[in-house]
Amino acid sequence: MDGKPNWTLVAHAGVMAHSHLMLSMVKAHYTNKGIRENKVVSVNVVDASWLKEADRMGCVSGNKTDKSAAFAYSIGEKGAPMIDRAKVTMECEVEDVYDLQGFDNVTGL
Repeated sequence: MDGKPNWTLVAHAGVMAHSHLMLSMVKAHYTNKGIRENKVVSVNVVDASWLKEADRMGCVSGNKTDKSAAFAYSIGEKGAPMIDRAKVTMECEVEDVYDLQGFDNVTGL
């Protein structure tokens, strides 16, 4: 947001169909605001060698800390920031955000 990426660790993610995935995040997360505003999201898969760095992104709030410089990144074709050294990255257009019991459930394709 504000022209900078914000990183978070998402524990609840899954495949909904061959073409869609879903991320479920607590509604209060700072990242959710950026996803709603920009209508894009990236999924960056980490491996054990940098899990500690990635885990910190889920422990530190973007509401209080600028996390934009935590990783070197590139902007994808759809405008989502993608971590350069992630072995697997997916850039998704947000199709919808479902509010369910305090969680934003983001569907993307």
